[in-house]
Amino acid sequence: MSAAPAASGPSAASGPCVTWGERAAGMLDPEAVRDQAAAFIAHLPGCPGCRVVVEQTIRCERLLATAVVLRAPQRVTERRGSSTSSIRRTTATIRRRKTRPLSFLPWAGGIAALLAVAVVIGVSGRDGTPAFATLENATAVTIDGRSARAGMVLVPGVDLRGGPAQVRLADGTRLWLDADTRLSLAAGGTLRSGGRTGVFVRLDDGAVGVSAKPQDPAAPLVVQTPLAETVVVGTAFRVAHDSSGSELTVSSGTVKLVSKDGERLVTAGSHARVELAPPPATLIASFSASSVVGTTAPNQPLTGWAGNGSLLALPPGGSQQPNLRQLDKGYGLCFNGRDQQLATSLPTIPAQHGLTLIALVIPINPGRDQTVVALSEGKRARLTLVRHDLNPGTIAATIDGTERVRIDVPNGKHWSVACRWQADGSAVLNLAAGAGKRVAGSPPSAILAPHLTFGSSSRGRALEGDIIAVELHAGVLDDAALAARVRALASANRFPITDW
Repeated sequence: MSAAPAASGPSAASGPCVTWGERAAGMLDPEAVRDQAAAFIAHLPGCPGCRVVVEQTIRCERLLATAVVLRAPQRVTERRGSSTSSIRRTTATIRRRKTRPLSFLPWAGGIAALLAVAVVIGVSGRDGTPAFATLENATAVTIDGRSARAGMVLVPGVDLRGGPAQVRLADGTRLWLDADTRLSLAAGGTLRSGGRTGVFVRLDDGAVGVSAKPQDPAAPLVVQTPLAETVVVGTAFRVAHDSSGSELTVSSGTVKLVSKDGERLVTAGSHARVELAPPPATLIASFSASSVVGTTAPNQPLTGWAGNGSLLALPPGGSQQPNLRQLDKGYGLCFNGRDQQLATSLPTIPAQHGLTLIALVIPINPGRDQTVVALSEGKRARLTLVRHDLNPGTIAATIDGTERVRIDVPNGKHWSVACRWQADGSAVLNLAAGAGKRVAGSPPSAILAPHLTFGSSSRGRALEGDIIAVELHAGVLDDAALAARVRALASANRFPITDW
């Protein structure tokens, strides 16, 4: 079998070459493969028509391989654009094999050549352009749910999970995936602000670094998270997304960030963050001294009660117990001895969006380091309100065992105090309506085994005073909501306040 010359010119693009097209199916013959494979593979890049024929032949060969393995007849369906002669010849080959034992070995050479042809077609598009993307490095990565390996060619619409990994796009742009990243790649998309994109990267979780080649301004590469879009011109940057928000860090060049906050340019050496709107604050536990009236007589030792909301508090054993005391028209839970304490266990608190702790208190005698109410995790104090009842008096917020912020109390008699531990780590202490006193710090994390304790701590003196009401919220109440909640607690418990 002699080699036929490669077709060229316009006729090559209009259909398969007559000689090569008729011989495509004959590539299954091992003898033909030995003579023709190299010349045929070299011919393919310049002849789209022949590539169509080979693609159809490869489909038939896959059916043949299936028939060999299953030892069952296979039906070949002719598809549009296929070469009728090549389909007919391969189908006839399958039919011949139905009548005698099937063996896979005679086609080994032909299959190897066809796989080589498939690589040529896979690495190049139907028009001879480079592949959409290639997976260059991969560690524990799956593609559309299947294990992936370095060197695999990626098609538009592919979903990648895992990492670390490195992907090279057709234009030379490289993507670096962090561990546990989830993203998809598309050949194009639509910007949220209007207009078309080029390569479209959808990042659902994790982080991806990008070293981008210069982009077509009319169809740029875009990295989109659920909260924002990063529109690329040609630069190096990193985009990360998790349950709290999306973050962009630019190491060179300039990129455009589009989000609910509008459009902005982020330059080299800068970063920007788009926060996920936190959910409304959720009431976790509440206590009101008035709520125990009916189960315990005023001015008598407390014997226990079912708390308001999710709180259930019982006094521990000891020589002394808190007393329910009538205060003018309201009630207070009076603590005035070292052994007095109330504590309760709470369900796990998802604190990543912050915490709000409110207490209404009347001190009795001066004293230092007297815990009013504490939220702890095992033996570790996470958020505590402490009274330093000197003249004129102060109150402090302690976070993770360290005093963070302290405010003087003008008269020291009636305290309505709230601490807001915010998602960014800052702590805000309020004794009246408004912004309060704020200090920076570390953000809260989930509290796995929380306990809420009234009246004492493992160190220092027990509280000498009355607790009127306590509330704990998962999340941060804004200024207006906090003021409204304190006023409602004060009104329900006949607690005098002036500045809220």
